[in-house]
Amino acid sequence: METHSTRFHLILLGAVATAAQALLLREAMTTLRGSELAWGALLFLWLAGAAGGARFSAGGKPRTWVERWSTFAIASGAAWGFVALRAAPALAGGSGGETANAWLVLLVWPIAVLPAAVATGAGFSFLAGRLGEAASAYGLESLGAALGGLAFTFILAPLGGSFMISILVGLGVTVLLPPRSWFLSLLLLATAFTIGLAAKPWVASATWAAGRHQGDLAASEESRHQRLEISSGPPHSVYADGRLTGTFPPDPFLERPSAEFLLLLHPDAHRVAVIGGLSDGRIGALLGPSIEQLFIIEEDRALIRLLASGLSPATTATLNDARVGLISTAPLRALNQLRDIDLFLLLDGPPTNLRANRTRTLEFLQSIPSCLSEQGLLVMSTGTDDTYLGGIAGRLLAIQATTLKSVFPQVFAVAGNPVLLLAARDRSAEFPFAEDLVERWRRRGPDRVEYLDLMVPTLLNASRSSELMHALEDHNAPVNTAGRPTAVLAAATLTEGRSLHVLLPMFGALMDAPRWPAALALAAALLLFGGSGFVRLKQRTAPALIVGFVGMTWWLLLLAAWQATRGSVYSEVGLLSALFMGGLAAGSFSASFRPSSFTLSRLLTAGFGLSGAMFFGITLVLPEITIPSFLLFGGGIIGAAFPSLAALSGGSRNRRGIAIAFAADEMGAAGAAFLVGIIGIPWLGSNAVAAGTALLCLAGIVAAGPIHLNTR
Repeated sequence: METHSTRFHLILLGAVATAAQALLLREAMTTLRGSELAWGALLFLWLAGAAGGARFSAGGKPRTWVERWSTFAIASGAAWGFVALRAAPALAGGSGGETANAWLVLLVWPIAVLPAAVATGAGFSFLAGRLGEAASAYGLESLGAALGGLAFTFILAPLGGSFMISILVGLGVTVLLPPRSWFLSLLLLATAFTIGLAAKPWVASATWAAGRHQGDLAASEESRHQRLEISSGPPHSVYADGRLTGTFPPDPFLERPSAEFLLLLHPDAHRVAVIGGLSDGRIGALLGPSIEQLFIIEEDRALIRLLASGLSPATTATLNDARVGLISTAPLRALNQLRDIDLFLLLDGPPTNLRANRTRTLEFLQSIPSCLSEQGLLVMSTGTDDTYLGGIAGRLLAIQATTLKSVFPQVFAVAGNPVLLLAARDRSAEFPFAEDLVERWRRRGPDRVEYLDLMVPTLLNASRSSELMHALEDHNAPVNTAGRPTAVLAAATLTEGRSLHVLLPMFGALMDAPRWPAALALAAALLLFGGSGFVRLKQRTAPALIVGFVGMTWWLLLLAAWQATRGSVYSEVGLLSALFMGGLAAGSFSASFRPSSFTLSRLLTAGFGLSGAMFFGITLVLPEITIPSFLLFGGGIIGAAFPSLAALSGGSRNRRGIAIAFAADEMGAAGAAFLVGIIGIPWLGSNAVAAGTALLCLAGIVAAGPIHLNTR
């Protein structure tokens, strides 16, 4: 009976820990405007905390009270972390419409993350020690983690953060009840369910107050992609992940002239497609009398629903206009529904994260010409102004211009705030001079914006734009791709560097550093590290460190690939974690039944093949199939390796060996989270990181060849 209780607690611990980690990861992304830099920083803290908890409890004797309190401690730690991360803007002292910047990673995140992480490592160490079987303990915990990830994405996340915290704490308290208290447990969970739903308005109001926003909260929703908040009005302010995106009704002296100026860039636009601009109010101004069809691409249906709920009669009328087509899907998929577009507007801001970068990659831009008419024009908002073209800002502009030039035969720059890049598929296209735009404005009829003819020469200064194009002739600027998102590093550095100034010179030097010499040096270091780690078995934790590093690198690469192609990690991180954890469970259970079939050299050979497939970009082909398959396969490799790692660390049936192997595995994963998540993917790119991981597996194959272990 005791063994059954321990198995159940391992499953429950894995489920609660994964849901807690996914929740904190999502909240951390929100504090950084959805930036994936949160992955590396938060996962480093979580994994290091779990490693510390497991290592320091490795020598402790199994105690029943620890089993019962560990899950509650994780849930309580997650509740504390949730509150700390939601309060981050207030703790930073920022004004409304601004979100916490990078320095909060150093101050708030350890306080928010470490309690739940340490409880996870300590709880697993004690529970696995009581069970006494490495494969079973690791497999059960991973099975619970898979269930927790699925529950997060499909049940908990849609109902909001307050509901998630209430359910997690309710589960933690349920474990503390006397055995077989089924009725009391169900009553407790029902109470937690009720409290979680009832607390949603209060938590939303508290989050609004912590963000130091002006006015009262009128509506809020946690969608699949972001947290949306709208103030009472008029005017109504719209916030996405805490940052101000627009006001309704929009400023007629700002948004309408801006929108009509965009329309004037094309001589006779009848079919227009736009990405972005919905939450800042420009959409309505784009629907002029000459427009036959306006396609609005916005994958967050919650944002469309909130904006159509009566914030602005003009916006509601625009969305309900017969000429408007709403396309609620990922941008790359939306292109399949567009043909003969005269004017394609990319107004969705700078590529500060992988999700925003999807519309700035070479792969996306290569699909646009087929959507345009013969005289079709693409207009891209760069997110930077022309007042300073040096340093990081100039680098970001050059990267975007270089990427456009690799697709379109004609690319022009329009100076302003922000700088606009114009790309035409017609080689004979010419730069639109101010007098041309004024003439087009005069032909627009009585609905045209007054005095725009006086503004155009200022908005479109030909000499300034010519200087701008000359400044952007940076032949060393790399092309921005999904595999190597160079624009993300520049845009994120520019954004976060406004509060943490040390980032600007540091990341500026990083971007200017030669990439391939650094990659070769890293490859040599990985080969040396991998080979010596397996050979020096006196340091018995070295193989576990390496395997943990490899596993976390795979997970980050696949997460980045999903974000770059699908862009919905905000809510689907639980599902992606569930797939990887399901692979861990399957691999661990398989190794417990047939240990001789899962030697380290065989597993690393499979890992070498997996890394090679990522290097060749297989994950970008049918990502809905390849990424989940790779997550399962990669998790299976790591799970099958754990019994051998535990045996090397002190015996697969020795609770100390299990705890030490788990701690080393988590510490290796923490190192990968920091090096790969913060530096590797943004700078070297996914392909180079995958190649390095393949070399690390190759070194392990050679060194681990003679190792044969009986893990039973």
